[in-house]
Amino acid sequence: LLQLPSEREDPVIIMNEAGDIILSTGLTLKNFKKNKITNIKQIIGEDGYTYLSYSFYDDTKGNKQTRQIDMFSEFYKRWYEIKIKYIISILSKHEKEFLIWFTDITELKIQEKKCRIC
Repeated sequence: LLQLPSEREDPVIIMNEAGDIILSTGLTLKNFKKNKITNIKQIIGEDGYTYLSYSFYDDTKGNKQTRQIDMFSEFYKRWYEIKIKYIISILSKHEKEFLIWFTDITELKIQEKKCRIC
């Protein structure tokens, strides 16, 4: 179970409040090195990051539940369900860190669009 994030094709990361990627493993790390990805903004864009940040700012005020957002990644050209969870920093007591878990939902979005057209 602990190795699941390293075996997923969809990204799983720990990032800081600025969106800098602090930790990734396995396929995510390999993909990020290949594409020189160091910040989540490279995946979801500045507007996507701004939208995402509204969710995690609420988490830092004592509401520690996982947030979930559907977002399109221009970089990957895929739709993702993105889960955000505030976590205790692995590097510093003062820095805010977030676990970010991407799940590819592109096929679901395609099916939803087809159903709306019908």
